[in-house]
Amino acid sequence: MTSTPSGSFEACDLCGATDFKPVAQQGGFWIYRCRNCDLIQVRPLPAETKEVNQDYWHVDLDNPSTRVSRWGSRCVYLHGLRRMEKWTGAAIRGKRLLDVGCGMGLFLEIAQEEGAVPHGLDLTPEAVEMTRRLCKIDTVTQGYFETCDVPPNSFDVVTGWGVLHHTRSPSQWLAQAYNLLVPGGTLLVKMPNVAFTAAVSKLSPVLRRLHLPTSHYLASRPPLNLYGFTCRTLTGLLEKASFEVLAVESAHIRGNAGFLGGLTTAATVLATALTLGKINFSPVILGIARKSKK
Repeated sequence: MTSTPSGSFEACDLCGATDFKPVAQQGGFWIYRCRNCDLIQVRPLPAETKEVNQDYWHVDLDNPSTRVSRWGSRCVYLHGLRRMEKWTGAAIRGKRLLDVGCGMGLFLEIAQEEGAVPHGLDLTPEAVEMTRRLCKIDTVTQGYFETCDVPPNSFDVVTGWGVLHHTRSPSQWLAQAYNLLVPGGTLLVKMPNVAFTAAVSKLSPVLRRLHLPTSHYLASRPPLNLYGFTCRTLTGLLEKASFEVLAVESAHIRGNAGFLGGLTTAATVLATALTLGKINFSPVILGIARKSKK
């Protein structure tokens, strides 16, 4: 590694500490672990640019791989919904649902099939247009979630599939989710597990020699990904936002992951077992939480 940046920068988004240990450098950005709470985060935060969002949402709808990706994601969304129903004891039928970062709208389409009243929000006009075009859902708007003009207590369910690690402040994002939920409302978030991506990143030289896929430390390079979560740090952030944490657990991987995906899942289950469950090495994790009914 080259020398770390000098001077002060943003405090830890979870605990507010300013004592960091560098763990990786990728794409010209430094990735740190907070020595107090272990949250993985990019510091200093990069400047916000429209190009990051445009690059992320450059999707060719006519590309066969896009259709395969949409198909493969269905099992991920359905698994998450079933886990939410299990932990809350209630189906989403008839509930007002907001999907933040709705992308191509597949989850909103599934939520509508399940009887929910779907609403979507995304940063880019391309994503909004995709949802309206592909899913025939018009209740989709463009804007920043943290500053969106939506009254408090507007939704029964708020979801963020692969969103939280892109935000500049996960704690602010979660505080807004709490504000927009009705008392007793449910939050569902899914994200890469940095316990997995960091381990794979460190093994990259060996994996390349074996012609196996590797990973970036945060699943994708900064500035696209800015945070890395484990089950413990995600739990901490949810509690900081005043949520009652119902579950933080392994999420489902894409249905088109094939043999390698199955092999990866088996390996991570074994690695987790070897730590007696103290560290979850699943590639992706799911958080389900509830706003107080008071």
